[in-house]
Order: sequence, then C-alpha cells, then structure tokens
Amino acid sequence: MRNRKFVVGALASIMALGVYGIAQADESTQTQTMYGDAAPVKVPKKGFQGLKKFDIGVETLNPAPDGRPGGLNDQPFPSTRTILDFDNDIKFTIKSVPYNQVNKNNSLGQCTATIDGKSAAEATSLCSKALVGSGDAEANLFGTLIPATVTAFNGAPVGGKPVILLHSDPGQDAFVLPGTLSKSNQGSDFGMQLDVNPIPPLTAGTAITNFHTDVGGLTYKRKGTKYPYVSARCADKNKTWNFHGEFFFDTEYDGSAFDFTLEADATQACKVKPQKK
Repeated sequence: MRNRKFVVGALASIMALGVYGIAQADESTQTQTMYGDAAPVKVPKKGFQGLKKFDIGVETLNPAPDGRPGGLNDQPFPSTRTILDFDNDIKFTIKSVPYNQVNKNNSLGQCTATIDGKSAAEATSLCSKALVGSGDAEANLFGTLIPATVTAFNGAPVGGKPVILLHSDPGQDAFVLPGTLSKSNQGSDFGMQLDVNPIPPLTAGTAITNFHTDVGGLTYKRKGTKYPYVSARCADKNKTWNFHGEFFFDTEYDGSAFDFTLEADATQACKVKPQKK
C-alpha cells in the first residue's frame, strides 16, 4: 500500500559515484552506504565555483536471509534520523526572501505553502520559485518496492538555519520532511551538515532502501548579485571531497528512540582548475 508513513521513511534516509563506505550494525547484518557525486570535478583551488550537479544519496540494505525477527527477510530496520556531513570545500549559499517578495533581483523564495498531500506537480506549481532540486526514492514493504518522486524546496529558516523541504510523492498521500542545514561537527575537513530529524515510525516496519536528490545547477540573484545554490573548490592537498553519514535505526518500530546507529563514509576526487592569468 502506498501511504503517508512510507513517504516519511523514504525522505528520512536522505541524501552513485565516488567511493562508497559501508558500515555494519552489531544488532543485525544491516548495512548502510552513501555517496556524493559532484560536477564539474575541475574547480578552482581558491574561490568557489557553482556546481552543475550535486547528487547525494544513501542505500540501506539487510542482505541476510534471517537478519530480522518475524521473517522480514531482506528488509532493513527503519530509520528515525539521518545526518549527512559535506566536505568543507563544498558550500551552500542561501540568501533567500519570503515567497511574496521574490522578483527579478530576489529570485530564491522560501516555500511556506501547504504542500503536504500535494502531488509533485502541484507542489512545484505552488513553490516553483523555491525549487532547488529533485530525485527519487524507493522503500521496501515486505518485499514490495515502492518508488517515489522527490522534489526539494528551499524552506523558511528555523532558528536562523536554512531548511530544505523534501517533498516525496509515491502516487498519493505525499509528505514533506524538513532537513536543517548547519555547521558540521565532524572536524575541520567538513563544512556543512544536513540533519533530517525526527522521523516518525513507518507502517509495519517499512524501510527505505535507497534515496537520492540532486541540488546542483541552481543559480539565483539577491539584490542584483548572482549566487550558486551549491558550489565547490579543490583546496585540500589530497584533492578529495569527503562525505560522512550517521543513521539512527529503530528495532521496535515505535519511533520512541533509536536502538542502534550506523555510519558511512564516501569520497570523490577533485581536480584544480588552472587560474586565468
């Protein structure tokens, strides 16, 4: 059944090229991977260049035939929270205005319309000036894979922190889950962090198996100045972009608290673009 709670789960495990990282839980044979795929890979060493592509994704698997109680073969435990950290050479620039103030000089709006329950097309129509990306998701419901269309919008800030609204449409009962952008706590090699929290329990333990969205390619103006939504440089000596994810899972299916966590890492090589003389 395609239902509202499935979509919550699909959005929860947000965010494949690059080098995959795999982690395994003590409580099960569940594995978690993530990736970052940015383009172009040849960018300046100093100064940031807008990315035409910034695809971020995750995959949750349980390959063991008896990895979960109750005979739920190959179906992962559901997630309650997802945190993704991005290299400090990758930057989000969000200088937005309330939706009703958007004009030719202020072209990135904040989606505050009610897009809960709306189709992807309806949500895009309501918040077209706040559209920042798109992708897709898939969930496992007792062996049945349910696809969903994902659309990302710039939301109104919360506590001064930017918000990405992740709208997922599996064909009916679409749902929105906000992710908050803030400074990463993973050390000096990381810059920003996307925290999707909390994630309500899924119907009958339904769990996401993969999710991705691309937020590259967007440019907008603010007071006459042009900005890329996401940009990058290649300043590290090892010429590598790093990605880290922490994933919280519920074995009781009630959403009251997480029972175990998984972490995953991924990298992507970058190249230094020659500076014009």
